[in-house]
Amino acid sequence: MEKTLLRPLFRKKYLDSIKPKKLKIGGLANIKKFQEGGEVQEDSINDNMIFSPEQERAIMGMQLASSLLGGVRKPGQSLFAGAVGDIAKGVTSLPATAVQLAKIRPKKKKSFRTMTAEEVKAKGLPPGTVAQIEESTGEFQIKSKPTEGQMKELRENKKVLGVLNSADRLYNKLGKPVGPGSIPSRVAYTIGRLAGTQSAKDYAKMTAQLEQTKSFFLKAISGAQVSEQEFKRVESFMPTTGDTVVSFDAKMEALKEYSNTAIALATDAGMDMELAFQVMDAKGITENISNKYKQAVTYKKEGDAIDISMN
Repeated sequence: MEKTLLRPLFRKKYLDSIKPKKLKIGGLANIKKFQEGGEVQEDSINDNMIFSPEQERAIMGMQLASSLLGGVRKPGQSLFAGAVGDIAKGVTSLPATAVQLAKIRPKKKKSFRTMTAEEVKAKGLPPGTVAQIEESTGEFQIKSKPTEGQMKELRENKKVLGVLNSADRLYNKLGKPVGPGSIPSRVAYTIGRLAGTQSAKDYAKMTAQLEQTKSFFLKAISGAQVSEQEFKRVESFMPTTGDTVVSFDAKMEALKEYSNTAIALATDAGMDMELAFQVMDAKGITENISNKYKQAVTYKKEGDAIDISMN
């Protein structure tokens, strides 16, 4: 059998019989670098250079068969020893063939999607970061993230919102000491400061916090260069001790909603606070907040009086 296969005619017939069938145009035979045994360059690869798993196995088999059938038996060497040597030679060439086949396989395209706010947080990225993740590998790419300046503005606005919430808690703790009916209590708190009573301290802290938040917000929206109407709307949200309870409560809720909405806009969209305030103005968000709490005040009464101070 070995002698028969070494004959040129029969060897050609055998090689023809094991060649892969119906190879696509542009296969290994058409790659010059592959024919020379060199590396396949990226720019020489195209979509047509694709082999099925069966075709790849056939190519590997041809590598072995070519070494076996093309070998020359040395003088004094048995047919078996010669065949083993030819097979060994063919096997050593298989890794290089496998590498070449791997290089011309089309690479699977990665599929990325935008990460949710929860996923961004889980990755330890700052709020407002826009990132994409590849599901199969877990690889993620950051497209944009807030600057240090934007992060600082967010922290400042959250801090002032915390001050506003603290003032609201003290307001409720003291029994809502605002409006004409609370004048005696407020006088008592003022006198009590000399004695150092806790209620007097709480009242002083509440009024200071209200002034602090008012100063911060009016300065912030002035810097944001919002419209004059927008400035007046935000200014009308500022609660004072001269308001009635109904008006104070409505203003407090309006200012909290305004602040929370601006912070959420800046966080989710990755914008700075000035732009968030401008968006609130341009999109009519502040106007809607104002209308919402004006209506709430209009339909609430204190005794027989209707408080319309926000209208």
